[in-house]
Amino acid sequence: MITVETLNENYIEKTYLIDKWEWQDIVWKKVENRVFNLQKRIYKATKTGQLKQAKALSKLLLRSSCSILLNVRIITQDNSGKIKSLSSLQKKELVKELMELAQSSFKNYRAKPIRRVWIPTIKDRVVQGIIKTAIEPQFEATFEPNSYGFRPAHSTHDALEDIFKCLSHKQKWVLDAGIKACFDNIDHNHLLSLIDGKAAKATIKQWLKAGVMENQKFQASDIGTPQGGIISPLLANITLDGMEGYLCEKLREKGYRSHGQIRVVRYVDDFVVMHENKKVIEDSKPIIAEWLKVRGLELSEEKTKIVHSTEGFDFLGFNCRHYENKTTGYEARNFANKQGFKTLIKPSKKSIETHSNKIKEVLRQMKAANQEQVIWRLNPIIRGWANYYKTCVASETFQKLDYLMWQKLWAWAKRRHNSKGKKWIVGKYFHTIGTRKWCFATKKDGIVDQILIKYTDTKIKRHVKVQAGKSYYDGDELY
Repeated sequence: MITVETLNENYIEKTYLIDKWEWQDIVWKKVENRVFNLQKRIYKATKTGQLKQAKALSKLLLRSSCSILLNVRIITQDNSGKIKSLSSLQKKELVKELMELAQSSFKNYRAKPIRRVWIPTIKDRVVQGIIKTAIEPQFEATFEPNSYGFRPAHSTHDALEDIFKCLSHKQKWVLDAGIKACFDNIDHNHLLSLIDGKAAKATIKQWLKAGVMENQKFQASDIGTPQGGIISPLLANITLDGMEGYLCEKLREKGYRSHGQIRVVRYVDDFVVMHENKKVIEDSKPIIAEWLKVRGLELSEEKTKIVHSTEGFDFLGFNCRHYENKTTGYEARNFANKQGFKTLIKPSKKSIETHSNKIKEVLRQMKAANQEQVIWRLNPIIRGWANYYKTCVASETFQKLDYLMWQKLWAWAKRRHNSKGKKWIVGKYFHTIGTRKWCFATKKDGIVDQILIKYTDTKIKRHVKVQAGKSYYDGDELY
């Protein structure tokens, strides 16, 4: 029996043994370690300028049997909610096919047109994962630290914390911007010019040019990245990397001495530019527009505006704003309060409204459902939204949403029992649990069975931003 210990980097040349191992015999921890160790070596080589070694290691990872196995598992098993699950035999056959392709560095691979549902075939998704596994560490070593979208160990909360730190000492002007249909308009030639390695570049080119099948009709794709492809966010980050460096260089040419104080925070195609001088921000907009044009992109007029930090702006579902500080007495002695303003990041009004409407729609759809089904459906929605916003100033918002939720549940219960009195409805659906009253919960034999969680059950906890320059691939696993 062939287990993972036999599946080393030379095993790919021995495909005649493929029928002698079973999917359930694979030791996944060893597979993951081998892939990750290679990725760390690629990152370190790129970071230290050993580009030739990084290229050789990337090619090795591209042909790695462990990378193939891992990506087949991720696409067909870990993402089973999006992709139809395959049997162990089907996974094994897919691995065998991909191993044969990897022998030629995927020269014999042919990408299929994307279906209009924007989900590439399973085989294409696995190959995308293999390519992404091989090239991502190289780019992670050179990406600007102000980029946070769809990067390992980076998040929206890191971007918000970056903005908070930038605004916490001075009021500033902000270019709040978005890129118009970024994934649909990326210039293929420019993107491919940024990718090194013949095999990776040739395979990515196939995906870019694969086209789309809609109603059995083929549509060519001359621009944009494959929608629904797992490699598309990485390709977008590759395209947009270097924005801040280019902006600083152009501002320096214009004679701005304070160009170094400018700050760009980007989350894929949404970004903000911050500086205390309004003229710098006004001049930044055409400079960035020029930089984007080379990449086939343009700023979205609807999403792009120049505002002052005292007006506030929305970013990734949060509202960032300077508020007048009215604190007096002892608390006014600390540094932040002496400035006369305080920086607060809260859930945006649009996000609150969208979430509230979603809850309303769920309850409308569940008019005939019982209380247990309603609780089961709503709890994940409430928990997910509260966890996303628990890092900001959200206590007041959570209290407000708890009250709005009570109103919606009361309306739902009255609609179900319009002939019953209020006291009867309260006794059936709302209970006192400990010191908490009006809990929407079910009881069995007098004991609470299921309870709808409250937004205020989620405790506010400040997010600790990832250190600038830190990477998932730098080997500091404890951090």
